Amino acid sequence: MHYLCKQNNESTIYMNHKTYHLMALAALLFTGAALTACSSSDNEITEEEPSLSAKGKDTLLIKASKDFYATATNRALSLDGNTFISIWSINENVKVLKLIPQQMSHQEYWQVVGEVRVEKLSNKDLTCLLKGEFDTGTLNVGDYLRLVYPGKARPGSSYLIDYTDQLGTLESIASDFDYCSTPEQKKKAIRVTAIEGKNIIASDATFTSHQAIVHFTILDKLGKKMYPPYLTISAKDAYGLEQIVTQEEITGESTLGMGPLQALLMPRSNETYVAMRGFKNKNFTLSATYEGQTYTYTESNVTFENGKYYDMTVKMN
Repeated sequence: MHYLCKQNNESTIYMNHKTYHLMALAALLFTGAALTACSSSDNEITEEEPSLSAKGKDTLLIKASKDFYATATNRALSLDGNTFISIWSINENVKVLKLIPQQMSHQEYWQVVGEVRVEKLSNKDLTCLLKGEFDTGTLNVGDYLRLVYPGKARPGSSYLIDYTDQLGTLESIASDFDYCSTPEQKKKAIRVTAIEGKNIIASDATFTSHQAIVHFTILDKLGKKMYPPYLTISAKDAYGLEQIVTQEEITGESTLGMGPLQALLMPRSNETYVAMRGFKNKNFTLSATYEGQTYTYTESNVTFENGKYYDMTVKMN
C-alpha cells in the first residue's frame, strides 16, 4: 500500500502535564499502491467480459472501495501533506473468505477460499475492480463473503492479523500491517447474488481499516533527541488489563491476543511509525531503554481511532 501524508505541524506531549495535545492528522487512506498515473481511459471501471476461464473455473468480479483515509494503499509509502492517501495498486492480492456452517456446533466460521486481484483502477471515484478465478462450485448463490487485505497473509484456510515485529517504517506498515477488510456481519457482508455462465456476480465491497497509524518522535524531558533501539507501547484499562491487540485470528473460532507492542527505531533515529488497533480512554504507557537508562511516559484517557493517523512528539521521563 502507498500512503501520502503531510506533517506540517506536530503535537508535543509533556510528562509533567496532566493533559497533552495530540494532533490527530486524520487521513484518508485507501488500500492501494504506488503513485502511478492513469490515462483518461482508466478513469472508469467497466465490468468487461472476463477472458475465457480455464475449464472448471468461474470468474468472480467485485467493485471495491474504501471508507477511510482518503484513497487506498500498497507496497511503498511517501509523505505528502497532512493526510495519508492510499490508492489501489494493479495486481494487489486480496483474500476471499466464505462463511462456512459448522454442522456439529451449529455455528458459522469464516474460511479463506481463494483470492482476487486488483484488475482495473478508477481515479474518478477511487474504486477498483477485483477479479479472481475459483473452482466451479466453490462459490454459490447466497454465499456470504468477506474480503481482507493484504492478501499475502498466511497460506491455507486461516487468516491471522498480526501487529508484532514492526520495523517502525511506513514502508513496512504498508506492506505488512495495513490490514483492512469488508464487514463480517451478515447484514453488511458481500453476497453472491447470481452465477451467469462462468461469471460469479456479487455485491460491491467497501473496506474499512483495522488500525490507527501513529508517528512517535521521542525526546528526553529537556527536549533532546533520544535514540533507543525500540519502543514498548502499552494501554491498560482501569483494572490493569492490557487492551492492545497484538494478533487476531479472524477465521475459524476467532481469537484475540493482547499485550504490549514493540516497534523498532531505525539506527540514529528518534522516530517510529506504529500500526495499532484502536482503543478508547485507556491508560497509555511508552517505555524505552537508552544509554543504560529506562525512560517512560504515561497518560490516562488516551484514545486512538481506527482509520486515523496521529503525530505525537513525546518528552519521556
